[in-house]
Amino acid sequence: MNGLETGLDNLFKKLPPLPAGFRKGLATALPWLALAGGILTLFSLFAIYQAVIFVNSWVGFADSFYTSMGYGTTTSGAGLFLWLSLGILVIQAVLLLVAFPYLRKGKKMGWDLLFWSALVNVIYDVVYDLFSGYMNIGQLLFSLLGVIIALYFLFQVRPNFMGGGASPVTPAKPVDKK
Repeated sequence: MNGLETGLDNLFKKLPPLPAGFRKGLATALPWLALAGGILTLFSLFAIYQAVIFVNSWVGFADSFYTSMGYGTTTSGAGLFLWLSLGILVIQAVLLLVAFPYLRKGKKMGWDLLFWSALVNVIYDVVYDLFSGYMNIGQLLFSLLGVIIALYFLFQVRPNFMGGGASPVTPAKPVDKK
């Protein structure tokens, strides 16, 4: 994994850097973005799961109705890729939520967890877009473009988390009241 990280770091260093102030601001906001992303992912996961259960119950009802009419089974309900996508949402939510305290402390482990989350997203995009039966190359390209942009921003703030524990932002100095 270290080789992939180093290779991507070398690749992204060839691109124009973001302004220093923006990188610093992004590094400061990153823990909160990870926390919000993890919480929103859990909420969406719950909503999708509820929708799947609801739709599967109606599919079961329709199957029993059509079978009683002599027509046979209409559909099988939720497929493998739907359950796989729910599992990947769980993994990504956990990675984002676990990254929060490490990112708050400016530790590389938090950055690594976000990197892993991006890689999980790439694997899911490739598997889903190529093997789900829909074979949508345009969707695959835009998914990969989105991950590349996210990795660019992630590698832009990487130096802020390489200190092993220093906060990504210098704390404000206390005001001396005299």
